[in-house]
Amino acid sequence: MRNKLSRSRRWTLGVFLSGALGISGLLSAQTRELSQTEGFPPPPRDWSAELRLKIVDPFSFAAVGDLIITRPMASSADPGLREVFLLLREADVAVGNFESNIRDERKSDTAAEYFVGSKDVAASLRDMGFDMVGRANNHALDAGLQGMFETDLLLEDSGIVTAGSGRHLDEAREARFIETVKGRIGLVSMHNPQLDGRNPAHLFATRRTGTYTGRAGVNPLKLSRSISLKADAFDSLRRAKDLLQSQGEQWNYPMKERPDQANRLGFFGLSFHKGDRQGVNEWTPDPSDLAEILTEIRDGKQRSHFLAAMIHSHQVESDFQRHGDTTPEFLVTVARAAIDNGADVFIGTGPHTLRGIEIYNGKPIFYGLGELFHQLYDSHFPAADRAGITETERAVDFWDKLGSTSRIATEGLIAISKYDQGQLREVRLYPTDARYQAPVVNTGIPRLATPPYAQDILRRVQALSARFGTVIEIEGSVGVIRVAREFRSAGPVEQRSSGARR
Repeated sequence: MRNKLSRSRRWTLGVFLSGALGISGLLSAQTRELSQTEGFPPPPRDWSAELRLKIVDPFSFAAVGDLIITRPMASSADPGLREVFLLLREADVAVGNFESNIRDERKSDTAAEYFVGSKDVAASLRDMGFDMVGRANNHALDAGLQGMFETDLLLEDSGIVTAGSGRHLDEAREARFIETVKGRIGLVSMHNPQLDGRNPAHLFATRRTGTYTGRAGVNPLKLSRSISLKADAFDSLRRAKDLLQSQGEQWNYPMKERPDQANRLGFFGLSFHKGDRQGVNEWTPDPSDLAEILTEIRDGKQRSHFLAAMIHSHQVESDFQRHGDTTPEFLVTVARAAIDNGADVFIGTGPHTLRGIEIYNGKPIFYGLGELFHQLYDSHFPAADRAGITETERAVDFWDKLGSTSRIATEGLIAISKYDQGQLREVRLYPTDARYQAPVVNTGIPRLATPPYAQDILRRVQALSARFGTVIEIEGSVGVIRVAREFRSAGPVEQRSSGARR
């Protein structure tokens, strides 16, 4: 019985194997036929193509600098302001850095200071023509975390996409998207923290780890700084440090600093190095922050047809500058790396002044677009600080002493980049004037600059852009950058569309 059962099992197994081999052969034949007719398996993906602009139809992108706006302005009949709105509305997409906070004053009960405005600003901003805003900046928490979340929600509910803030670092760092008739547009927003103590650590989002949910805030690109000194000044500082350190021996537990390098030394929390120029800042981005942000830029571009990268950075080339119109080297490095990783445009904001423009590998880099709205005089200050004067007088006194409401600090550019067949064709620059000498109620409200003023602004931007080899032609009150043909070699990745703007 046992032998009979064994033979039966062997017979059954043989039938099964024969059938399996037959099916396998049939599948192999079908697979060979499929590979010959449908390209199976697919070839390796060309990731470099994924980083190219994927919009073939004519496409225009409007970029501005800081939006410090506290009142709804879209219904204004001011002719200069309406010219600004027209430019924004005519572009397929318009983007700026939203540095204010907005909230429903009837419901909000958290303390607020500096730039906090009406909830109606959100819908007004949309009516002006804005589609997306960066939120990674040093004023994002002027009304606390609740204020940051409320601002983001009001903007999103009005149809404006926000990027650069979130419940944790992963959310603050990722690209955000808007769907348009021309394609899917992405935005990554980042902020360089200031190193003078005015940026509290809680401003910056942290990553979720294990049971830790992460801290809400904005997307940071942290920096370290070293200040260059010529040899004689460097040697004098080293002697001063040695003298001060010798005094430390009188204390019970004297501080022992790490030994200095030959051409670098630390002094009361600052770092100095020998250089050819006096007092020039050498900024170094945190390697981990930069690597993660570039990865998010690359990922965002892979998931969109067009991607913008935006930074809010107050860092200046030298602390001897009152207005940082020259571009620090680290910002050039970051901007070019963003373009190399798929960004189609890089937008700099934060220094409250205009900076140069570069066309890098056929893509525009705006190192500083200045201010569009600049309503500093609507700032909130704690009542105890006013000492019997009005809040408006307190704001005027505070910001004027800082030089934040001077002519230089209230200028801006509306930069409209025009594309066709997947390539940048030209950039048109429209200078704006936020009326720093107007009555308080009108100060900070932009208009297109008058022809003489516009030409003065454009000549300065010409000079600031010369180091990047950028040629800006001045045609009346408009600057025009025509992109050289050598930047038009890479073919587009097709994405056709039709219809109106949204």
